[in-house]
Amino acid sequence: MLKWQIASYVIIKSSIFAIKIMGKKIILAVLFIMMVGAVNADNHRLYLFRSNKDHEYNPGSRSPTAPLIVLQDGHQIILLQSEQTVQVALIKDNVVVYVSSVIEDTNYIELPTSFYGEYILEMYIGDVRYCGNIKL
Repeated sequence: MLKWQIASYVIIKSSIFAIKIMGKKIILAVLFIMMVGAVNADNHRLYLFRSNKDHEYNPGSRSPTAPLIVLQDGHQIILLQSEQTVQVALIKDNVVVYVSSVIEDTNYIELPTSFYGEYILEMYIGDVRYCGNIKL
């Protein structure tokens, strides 16, 4: 009778321990799923690199120019600085599908909502061309 009591005690304790561990894992898994589901990224930072030849504009400099940083919020592009008129072009499969011009005082560019997928975004600021990838 004593062996049976010890065996049942060990089984009960091990099952309680397993339930505690599994319960913690399940709670952690549910919390992780809730955290992942609640993530909502509003703005994406896009880096547009200068694609003109540097020696045409600054023949003495060997350092690369800083990229143009813009924010993307859905189909809207937000310029962090706008000193000049900006021309915007969307290119897909080497075909220009959209061209727009932005006036100096406006920091927002609204792209048509009918465009989905990956495009090449070209921005012309003055005579300098910046280029980068965008996903709509």
